[in-house]
Amino acid sequence: MGAIDRLRPAIHSMKSGFGFRTRQLRSKLTLLLLTMSLLPLIAAGSLSFYQAHNFLRKDAFSRLEAIRKMKAQLTESRFRNIASDIQLLSAQSLVVYATQTLQTAVKSQGLSRIRELGYLGHRELVISQNYTHYDFLHLERHAFFAETARAKGYDDILLVNEDGDVIYSYAKQDDFASNLLRGAYGDSAAAQLFRELQGAANPAEIRMTDYSRYPPAGNTTVNFIGARIFSNGQPVGALIVRLPLATVNELMQDATGLGTTGETYLVGPDKRMRSDSLFSSEPTSLVKTVDTPTVNLALRGEAGVERIAGYWEHEVLSAYQPLHILGINWVLISEMAESEALENARRLGNLFLMVILAVIAITTVIGFRAARSVARPVAELSRVATGIAKGEVDQRISVRSKDEVGVLADAFREMIVYLQNMADVANKLAAGNLSSEVTIQAQSPRDTLGVAFAQMIVDLRRLVNELGAAKEQAEGANRAKSVFLANMSHELRTPLNSILGFSELMQREAALHEQPLTLAQQENLAIIHHSGKSLLTLIDDILELSKIEAGKVTLNETAFDLRQLLAEVEDLFRLRALDKALSLEFAWSEGVPQCIRSDRVRVRQVIVNLVGNAIKFTTKGRVKLTVAATRDDRSPPLVLTVRVEDTGPGIAPNEIGLLFQPFSQTVTGVASQEGTGLGLAISQQNARMLGGEIRVHSVVAQGSVFSFEFRAVEDVPEAAAADLPERRVVGLAPGQEQLRMVVADDNLNNRRLLVRQLSSLGMETKQACHGGEVMELWEQWQPHLIWMDVRMPVLDGLEATRRIKASEQGKNTIVIALTAGAYAEDREAALAAGCDGFLSKPVHSEELFATIGRFLNVHYVYADSASEGEGAAGQACELSADALARLDPSLLGRLERAAARADMKGVDELIAEIRRYEPAVAEVLASLARDFEYPAIISLIRQPSVSSTTDSSG
Repeated sequence: MGAIDRLRPAIHSMKSGFGFRTRQLRSKLTLLLLTMSLLPLIAAGSLSFYQAHNFLRKDAFSRLEAIRKMKAQLTESRFRNIASDIQLLSAQSLVVYATQTLQTAVKSQGLSRIRELGYLGHRELVISQNYTHYDFLHLERHAFFAETARAKGYDDILLVNEDGDVIYSYAKQDDFASNLLRGAYGDSAAAQLFRELQGAANPAEIRMTDYSRYPPAGNTTVNFIGARIFSNGQPVGALIVRLPLATVNELMQDATGLGTTGETYLVGPDKRMRSDSLFSSEPTSLVKTVDTPTVNLALRGEAGVERIAGYWEHEVLSAYQPLHILGINWVLISEMAESEALENARRLGNLFLMVILAVIAITTVIGFRAARSVARPVAELSRVATGIAKGEVDQRISVRSKDEVGVLADAFREMIVYLQNMADVANKLAAGNLSSEVTIQAQSPRDTLGVAFAQMIVDLRRLVNELGAAKEQAEGANRAKSVFLANMSHELRTPLNSILGFSELMQREAALHEQPLTLAQQENLAIIHHSGKSLLTLIDDILELSKIEAGKVTLNETAFDLRQLLAEVEDLFRLRALDKALSLEFAWSEGVPQCIRSDRVRVRQVIVNLVGNAIKFTTKGRVKLTVAATRDDRSPPLVLTVRVEDTGPGIAPNEIGLLFQPFSQTVTGVASQEGTGLGLAISQQNARMLGGEIRVHSVVAQGSVFSFEFRAVEDVPEAAAADLPERRVVGLAPGQEQLRMVVADDNLNNRRLLVRQLSSLGMETKQACHGGEVMELWEQWQPHLIWMDVRMPVLDGLEATRRIKASEQGKNTIVIALTAGAYAEDREAALAAGCDGFLSKPVHSEELFATIGRFLNVHYVYADSASEGEGAAGQACELSADALARLDPSLLGRLERAAARADMKGVDELIAEIRRYEPAVAEVLASLARDFEYPAIISLIRQPSVSSTTDSSG
């Protein structure tokens, strides 16, 4: 009550009418609070504003210097890479050969004659029936230069002979077939560069011109870079490349890191821009003059940063440096508006002013209410004490003072908080909440309730954390295992694709009498193919293990031929049984249906595991499998029992319990040094999913009987038609359009396999080893279908598919995803990327052809109707042989020798010579050469023609 007693005179004065004293106290208190609040705030704010202003300016200068250096390095690297490319290009034998041959053709025909041929304004040459020697040479070399120009972004590629004649041009503009020394463009930058190159005796010397207007290119801004061409140490001409302004514009106009008012540009010695400004709708290169202090400093060889008035008449922060590239002197400038660089400082100043005003308002209100609030705490504490006595702990105390009343209020407040905290913790513990926010502290060592609560919370939280860490470890290990299995599946499926694909291809070619095989070879090939398919099935079984352990396995019930499945298993183990001199018997009772509906994969997994174990551990005697069927009132009504009996060593009674435990093996299993102890554990889980169980009866030294029960539904044979062997495709039905297909795979063997399978039906193919090549082939060739491998370097198959399907034209191109992955997630990802279909490697040829037929409406000739197409195929071969017989024998002899040596260049040159006499034959040979089918070329040359056979027989 001491504080109340001290306040009584003031209260009595207020009641006596001396209100002015109260108002005076409020004014003084308000003024004091304002002074104490504003002085440190203003000092701290001013210092912060000054430091922020300096920091932002230094940071902007640092960013500008970093961007300037980066742009300088990129620009130097861009031009030096171009110079390196041109140096390599000028030294290529193809370029030297093209210069010499085109020079010869030009001399024989004259420049004026070449200009009259209609080249100007056309990038491609249309050959008439009476084409000239220059036409032929141009057609032969133009594709290479055109592809180089498009790939590198060159405006034009010029070949100039030693006399200054432009004997070749990719762009075919007005400077083509002109003379750079005496013609209309003798004063142009191209002529200037050629004169400089004539004085270069070193083949490695590269020259470049500054940017200028070039009339043949529509007075656009370009520059030239070139190298001299030498043959056997003697100059034969020059290679000159015309670069567009975009060469530097795309580097300069990238404003990353410069905000909305920043840019980077080049200036030449004449102080005119060598790149276009970002802030002008009109071209500024060679038009806009930039006479700023930083430009003048950089022209004198200095580098640094300054605050100047920019060329757009506003204050900017400018970073500058000289740039010397291939003998050309430029200035590189990076600028940013000062207002944008210091925008945060201006905002900080505004915020500081708002804070000052807010503090003034708040302090004024507090000062006026301070005196009035002093008299209220006693009444409020009385109210709170009454409420707590009634059990109402949800109380709020607004008293804030440092006197005795304030101490009492603090004690009440702490007591209320303690009681509320205890109640809140009790409620959260009852709800199972053990998060970090659930805490309580004992008030004193004698506060036994608080101590007990705190210890209990600590113990519970530690237990929960330990359980969470263990769960996270288990989930991480499971994820790592899934990634490992997926990667291993991909690595195993890739070689399996080649094994199965090429063995199937050899079987097809043998069946069509293209590659005759002996009976033993055919049997061996069939064993290889069948074993590969079995290995593929085993890999799929291993992948199922991760799904079983994760609890994500679901049954995939389909109709299938049970007897065919048993025959497959018998074929799989027949050789192993013969190797061990065992009798292998498979039998089923009369009540077993031929076709059932169940999960074929899991039924096969269990049977293969039981039979494989029996053969593995049996050394003499027999292994017998029997199948019986019984009816049941439950659903499904059919119960099938598979019994596998063997005459092996048997299993001890105390070891039978270990059979179905993962990674556990019996004494016999350990002695065999085979297996991991997982097979029976997985089989038991599969059996239980199928509604059954695996049971064991064994006698040591006599043998074992494993019985496997599962539930199924009997089905009609037609429902299992998809499980029967498909008809073999032997050719396309007559009247089919020739299809264009791109085979994209980073594995050479996979590409060769698909190309051979598709080419065997007369389909035209092109190959790509990464997504970038697929994009180029799609744009240039417009194929009907793309076989897209998912995993490829540079650009993966899914991203390439997204880009193709994003275009209007790409929506009509069929894209089929190919992957060695075996998870459903792989299929979903491929379809989400825009693929029209999905095939998992290894790809069965009939599945391949069925996919083509489904998406492209293609019809085939099958093995049962192949005789109808054999006559046409034979006639085509005879016609090709007769066409070859009409050619010069010496030419054919040289082609045969070049193909035998795999001389790609020689083969291409000889095919080009044949094209002059027999274009159709040359096209066939060129198609074979593109696919590196040199043995086929040799075989075609050596086979006798119909006419020669007739003559010899007569």
